Amino acid sequence: MISDDPVRDAADYYEEMEMKLMKYPICECCNEHIQTEYCFSINGGWWCENCIIDLRRLTEDIADD
Repeated sequence: MISDDPVRDAADYYEEMEMKLMKYPICECCNEHIQTEYCFSINGGWWCENCIIDLRRLTEDIADD
């Protein structure tokens, strides 16, 4: 609800967004709340898209090691 007090409205809005953020899963790799459209569940843990991309490797590179 919007009031005639913009400072209070802003504080209420930020509090609402913070409470909503606390419901999002936390990435196993970066320990941040996952806010992207997609995330990955691997062995019971949650991973954000950025960390999955950072951790991927070419199969050929692994085979050459």
